[in-house]
Amino acid sequence: MAACQGGRLVVHFTNRKNAPFLFSTRTGTRPALRRMTSLTPDDVATYTATRRAQSATNGTINRELEVLARAFTLGRKLGLLSVTTWRVRDHHLTESAPRSGFFERAQFDAVLRHLTHTVARDVPTGDDGTTVRRKVRVPAPDLRLACEIAYTYGWRMQSEILTLERRHVALDAADGMGTLCLDPGATKNDDARVIVVTPALRSTLQAHLASLDASGIGTPYLFVHTEGPLRGQRIKDFTRAWRIACRTAKVPGRLRHDFRRTAVRGLVNAGVPERVAMEITGHRTRSVFA
Repeated sequence: MAACQGGRLVVHFTNRKNAPFLFSTRTGTRPALRRMTSLTPDDVATYTATRRAQSATNGTINRELEVLARAFTLGRKLGLLSVTTWRVRDHHLTESAPRSGFFERAQFDAVLRHLTHTVARDVPTGDDGTTVRRKVRVPAPDLRLACEIAYTYGWRMQSEILTLERRHVALDAADGMGTLCLDPGATKNDDARVIVVTPALRSTLQAHLASLDASGIGTPYLFVHTEGPLRGQRIKDFTRAWRIACRTAKVPGRLRHDFRRTAVRGLVNAGVPERVAMEITGHRTRSVFA
């Protein structure tokens, strides 16, 4: 059995009595293997220094060293390693504080106005009717809808919103108000979620579904490419379009993850109890209110 994190730190587990655990830090294409019983705090310090020189953050290094710490724990439980006089977790690095950005409504609206898709279109070059194929930017109502969901309910963009299927939308549910749902196991904390959408969001969802029907694309997904070589495939991300929109709206560097904190704040300010707000966004701890 082998565990690997970051492609650099590898812990090999074997049932051989003479080499139960081996530790390696990749120096090239082949790892340099060592017995874990021979490891010292200096080895962890060397590994940390090497990863920092490779521009790895403290958080990344901590996640990688957790693999080694787990291997020591398993080795002791199985009787393959004696209790060591030092612990990997004693070398835990200080990580940056959690991000605390919020999106004000004016900033959010400005970014939405500049969200676009890049598509190839025939562009006229003169009065004689000749055209040339060029890449142009066109409005992206589907990306704006995805951002509206994130801004309102704090759902995660890539793993929750962009994976939504048409079956997750029920416009006639909740006495006609409409609902959106996430399946059990489809969220980070594995909990199912069902929310009643706002009237504005219900109208936008209805228009989006009508647009999908008109496109003739047969797909179960809610957010798909409607033009180009990826036509019909699910939109997996739109990082570049997001960055361009933020720069154009004069709010560069904003993160879509800011929607989660913004949504919680908006829900609580609207009178939603904190516990209910956390259930809607999928937060497990109150650290989001700190």
